[in-house]
Amino acid sequence: SENQVKLEELKSKYQKLVSNGSVVFVDSVTRDAVPGMLQNFDTFIHAYNGSLDKSILESVTAGVPVATLNDEFRLEFGTWSGDQTASLGKELQSCLLEDPSVLVTKVKQQQENIKKSHSLDVWIESLATILAS
Repeated sequence: SENQVKLEELKSKYQKLVSNGSVVFVDSVTRDAVPGMLQNFDTFIHAYNGSLDKSILESVTAGVPVATLNDEFRLEFGTWSGDQTASLGKELQSCLLEDPSVLVTKVKQQQENIKKSHSLDVWIESLATILAS
């Protein structure tokens, strides 16, 4: 498939980082395995730009910083580079070079934002309000 070809191109391009364990490509995982898997990584690289993807929110909730192309995430949670139009490479580099204490603080702020705006309780409350009107 086209996605498999792209994956192999990425692995080849970043062979050195893959071979020394700096970059890990993970096959799909079951829903219940996601939280535990995420905690094994320092950064979640998300290269899809569509709606606000649940995997991004799960990563932040697990305390893993996210480098992404996703416009919705960038608008709501900000960017590491300070540039809403930055390439994924620039975002990743900015994230990896961020002061560790600033990184932790920003991820905690993002986690609070998720609790306030994206929790199941908030969605249920919003749905109940819509249905009641």
